[in-house]
Amino acid sequence: MDAAINLNTQDWYVADCLLSDAQALVKEFHYAKGGSTSAIYTHGMFRKTDNALMGIAWWTPPTKDTALTVNASDWRRVLNLSRLVIRPEAPRNSASFLLGKSIKIIKKDRRFVSLVTFADEAQGHSGGIYKATNWLYLGRVGPHARWLDPKTNRQVSNAHKNSTIMYQMGYVKMKSFYKHKFIFHLTKAEGDKKVSQLSDLIIPIENQSDEELRKRLDALRSRREVERPAAKARVVKEKKKVQKKAVTAAEKLLADLTPEQLAMLLEGLK
Repeated sequence: MDAAINLNTQDWYVADCLLSDAQALVKEFHYAKGGSTSAIYTHGMFRKTDNALMGIAWWTPPTKDTALTVNASDWRRVLNLSRLVIRPEAPRNSASFLLGKSIKIIKKDRRFVSLVTFADEAQGHSGGIYKATNWLYLGRVGPHARWLDPKTNRQVSNAHKNSTIMYQMGYVKMKSFYKHKFIFHLTKAEGDKKVSQLSDLIIPIENQSDEELRKRLDALRSRREVERPAAKARVVKEKKKVQKKAVTAAEKLLADLTPEQLAMLLEGLK
């Protein structure tokens, strides 16, 4: 199959797939070479002519801390896109097709209200697929320590384990890294919408590099909030403009929040 050919949606479908099949694709094509031993959903992209599995979306529960930052009012109904894998020979646009169909299945199930995922900067990922499919970008998070199992050469999670325990288990600590965070709300609850807007505004601008700021300014410009800087020399000046706009907008959003919504936001930002 020629991967340069655009995907014809009539030739493909997305449906549940076996966890073992998802694990096999991750082991072969994903940099992590593995993942959780369970899943809430594993959706596969299949070719209609022979039911060949060409990609998978693997959904798992996030940590409580992460879920609270996504939807504090209903954090138990937040879902994490843990792995998204497309075979190299799949047609172009396969990832967006699979992700869009997978989200529709989840939305129809009505068990979850919000989604979260991360793009690994250490792998050169910036989350282009999430930006193209209308996820809300919440900036960089981290740095996070990367741990490796020398026996399998696989990346391992250090969730709920400190460094001492990880070393005792025989894992090797690699260089720390950042991730790009994206969220997607499946409902249009006003409280959650305001919290998401406010979270977007309070990303610490002063901690971003000039290159990151220029990208953010471009995104803001597309929403007609600021003008695109004419040259790199204007970055510092634009930082102050964006910061002032962020504070003003944040104050307005805070004034509109009910006491319950404000408590929800504060809990999520802990």
